[in-house]
This record gives sequence, structure tokens and C-alpha cells, in this order.
Amino acid sequence: MLNQKKLAVAVTVALGASVGFMSSAQATSSLFFPHVVGSQTVASIVTVINTAEGRIAQFTNGNLHQTLWSKNIEGSEDAANNRVCNDYNQYVTTSFNDITSFDVYGEFGQATNGILFENRVTTNRVNNSNDPNWSVGLGADVVLPQRGFLLVSNEDNSSITDEGVLRGEAFIFEFAAGATWGYQAANRNPDSVPHYDYSEAASADNAALGIMPYDEFSTALMITPVNDPGDSQNRGDWKTSVRLAQAGGPNAIGGFFDRDENPFSRTNTKTVVCVGRIDVENLLFGANGPAGQFLDGGWSTLQINGSSDSDAVVFKLEYNLTDTINGEPVTGVFNNATHILPPGVGWVEY
Repeated sequence: MLNQKKLAVAVTVALGASVGFMSSAQATSSLFFPHVVGSQTVASIVTVINTAEGRIAQFTNGNLHQTLWSKNIEGSEDAANNRVCNDYNQYVTTSFNDITSFDVYGEFGQATNGILFENRVTTNRVNNSNDPNWSVGLGADVVLPQRGFLLVSNEDNSSITDEGVLRGEAFIFEFAAGATWGYQAANRNPDSVPHYDYSEAASADNAALGIMPYDEFSTALMITPVNDPGDSQNRGDWKTSVRLAQAGGPNAIGGFFDRDENPFSRTNTKTVVCVGRIDVENLLFGANGPAGQFLDGGWSTLQINGSSDSDAVVFKLEYNLTDTINGEPVTGVFNNATHILPPGVGWVEY
């Protein structure tokens, strides 16, 4: 028998991604991890690879400047989604061809300041003088569960004479039931002036979303607002709004289609500040609850960004609630996450 309750509780704070972000081969000096989460059963392990190709002297250490924007996500979905994030900063030494893995929220690697998988970690591997709250992950001063996003840069260190190439990966896992996800960090546009400009990482508007049956699956959207073009992602109050509509375009009727092509006009608009998670059923249904005709699922289009809000990076997360699929018995737990790609990447706009 599946421990679905334990999995469901854990996954409510977790993010998955089964496809990569844009990851340009061009020189860049900062990375954007749009979702990291931490709880008593969920950890976010981030890996940064420094392939500077000679831009950093081979035997000269520089620093990775890690900036975490994070918030507590206790309480209702709307309350958690509308809180702003606070920032925490940490500097970690790096060098040519270096790889650094660390647990963002410090569940693992507490004896080595959150740095993982290294046989010998010196006491100066992490310089905590800039922010004592991040001595082991985020340290004991931060109340879990937390959700946030992470920026990693080498641009502000004087030992680096030119922009190096940083690449990143996130491994997010629920270690009680065994659910895991991962994604590739986004690179900044090398031509942008703010080196935290990630406006081009935003997911496309009006992407079509398939929705699984509600009695067997849970479907959620993991949403991170991104900065306006030419601005910086390095703040905790970027805001976006999302809704589901029957077709693309600003004048589209909100709602969805069931599996018999029947249209339904139920819709809710939800806002997210900094980072958030929205159950799809909360976008579709009002006070009367799920429409009986939609229990088998269907499809809709995702509309991002109200008239005064920002764009966003979006992932769709799905996981099983029961021991059946299509009414047929299954064993084990499963999950899937789909990255809603930027415009023109892997799909055709409406």
C-alpha cells in the first residue's frame, strides 16, 4: 500500500523538472535556480560547475556569490504565495574546473557547512562573515518549510579578470517516500547589463496544459516571477498573476475543456509574489468545488502576467494520489514535472 498521505504532504513543498532550462554555451557569470524548497522531508541540493576555460587563473581561487531569496510557506496557499522573500548571502571559494554541491537548507552536510560529497572540506571553504544566518544551509534561524530561488554569480570577485562560464543543476528530493526531481539552472543573457537579468527565462504565455483526472492525480504549478527586461532578478517582491483559459489571447474565456471537448468557464486568477505553488484545481474551481464533468481531467491554456505584473518561470508538477491509474492497480509512487518553456523553445506559439 502506498503511503500517499506522506507523499502528498511532502510534494506540496517540492518541485520537479524533467527537462532542461536554456543553458547557453556563451560566457556567463551568473545562474538562476528558479525553485528550491526545504522541509523536514524535502531537500534541495544544488551543484555549480566552473568551466572558466582559463578566464580564472588555474591555481587562483575566486568566490561564488550565492544569494538565496526565500520565505516561509506555512499556512494557506494564498497566504504563502503572497509573502515576499528575504535574502541570504554566502561566499564559497571556487577555482578552474571546480564542482561544488551543497544543500541549500542544510538538512545534509551540517558538519561541512552544507557542502556535500567532498572528502576534505577546509574551514575557509565557506566564508560566513557576510551573513551568519547561512552557516549551515540557512541555519537554525529560518523556520521550515521554506520555498525560494537561488542566484549564483562569480562576477563580483576581483580575482576573476573576465566572465567565467558557470553551469548549474538542482536535485530536489523528498527523502521520506523517495520522490526526486531535478532541473538545469538558467544562464543569464550575456548581453544584458544587469548580470541577474533573467527575463528571457520566462515561460511562454498561453501554453496548453493537459490535466490528469483529479481522483487519481494531483496537479500543481510551481511559479517564480521573473524580472522585467533590463531589470534584475535580485529582489524578493517580483509579482505575477496566472489563470487558465479555454484558448490563447487576452480576451479568451477563462476555463477549460473536458475530455469530450465540452467547454467550462470556471476560472480563478491567482497571484504569486517571489515564488509559489498553486494547485490547478484552485485555478479552475470556485466555492462550489470541482465540476463533476471534469473529474476525468481535460486541458486548458496557461495565461501568465496581468497588465501590471511580471512574467514567470512555470513548472507543472503531477503525482499520484491513489493505488490506481485509469482505475487499474499500480504499486509504488510516481511523479512528473514539465517545464513550460520560453517562447519559441520546443513549441509553437498560438
